[in-house]
Amino acid sequence: MPASMSLIVYVVEQNVETVNNYEIQRGIGLSHIPEGEPQRIHFTYFIPDPEITTDSNEEPSEPLTGGALQTNAVYLVHGKFSYLVNDNSFDMVVFSHVLLPIESADCPEAPIIAKFIGKVTSVPSVTNNGLRLSVTVSEYIRKGERPVREVIVTHPTTGRLSKSITAAQKNATVQFTGILIIYEGVLYCDVLDFSFVGIRSDDLVHSYNPWSTKDTTTTKSSVAKRVQELHKEQMSTPPIVPPSLQKKVTRGRRKVIEEVTTGSIAASIIKKRQADQKMDSVNNESNKKQKKS
Repeated sequence: MPASMSLIVYVVEQNVETVNNYEIQRGIGLSHIPEGEPQRIHFTYFIPDPEITTDSNEEPSEPLTGGALQTNAVYLVHGKFSYLVNDNSFDMVVFSHVLLPIESADCPEAPIIAKFIGKVTSVPSVTNNGLRLSVTVSEYIRKGERPVREVIVTHPTTGRLSKSITAAQKNATVQFTGILIIYEGVLYCDVLDFSFVGIRSDDLVHSYNPWSTKDTTTTKSSVAKRVQELHKEQMSTPPIVPPSLQKKVTRGRRKVIEEVTTGSIAASIIKKRQADQKMDSVNNESNKKQKKS
């Protein structure tokens, strides 16, 4: 990932050209950095297409963002960059910008804030002046420029990020954000944020396991032992049905259920009706005798 930076720029030169239906702006800006000469910035900006408005009465105004950068104006810009050693300047591709409503004479001193992702080249060194860590980073590259550059990470010895920086090992990938300072052609970054991106796969092979010296067979819990034994039994023998779940067989008389046909059912119904009619006739005779007497 190319390095990126944010800074306040006062535009002193600019021109726009059209290439393949795209408007490209190139120019020069100055950054009023603290305690130093103005930093020269060579910038390139791909001007986006203007938004189409339906209101014809709306008067066009100078946009705060999105339009071309204007000469003698102050902007807060953000983009990717590379450092040109020959003339001590930055070559920057602007991603976004904001017009600041201030005069050039009132342009404040502001540091350059840069963000990098790189690989540690050596172990950190601790001195009385602070921590020092060398990191190689990728920049936005133009033809003829070096693809990789070294940035020196600096931080106070007792700073809040000192533990993370001193823990950085060679070839570790890190990302950091901080104040970018150029001194005798060397890039220094006094970090405001520092973190590790990842660990190499070959480092994981030699990593130390603090629990490897313990005897795992004697420290297993009762639950783990029980599960392990159950697993062994299940894999070696079929499951045994507990006695409580087995079907009880009684030695009493076995009930024989005979097959019953439709004809036998009808015959039994007729016999029952005949018996009921006979019983009714007997009851009627007995009632008549009682009335005569």
